[in-house]
Amino acid sequence: MLETLELKYCYGYTRLNITSKSVKNLVFAGYVHACYYDIIEFNAPNILTLIVQDVLALRNFLLLNVSSLVEAHLDYKIPSWDYVTTLEEGEEEMLKGFILNLRHVKHLKVGISCSKVLDRLKAKGF
Repeated sequence: MLETLELKYCYGYTRLNITSKSVKNLVFAGYVHACYYDIIEFNAPNILTLIVQDVLALRNFLLLNVSSLVEAHLDYKIPSWDYVTTLEEGEEEMLKGFILNLRHVKHLKVGISCSKVLDRLKAKGF
């Protein structure tokens, strides 16, 4: 049975439904596509561990249902070619969304790539 699913630089979808009870770990490593305006909705009610890393050329990554999640590791970068907002605003909005949706998680690790963004959010009172 599949316990760990790794998605590395896969693109072209807008929603991930991972509802198998055997998949406990998800590694989402990079998303680069010609259309920066992609938004991914993520539904995985049975996963226990989520790792989001590498380059995310996304406007947003929405966590719809990760109710079983106990550990998450965020260590990603947003490329500087965002035309909708400033890079800093895009980074802050995505990280803020992750943190708010992961507040039930027992262990949240923020890697080096996201730590500067977290520092900016803290300075703004988040």
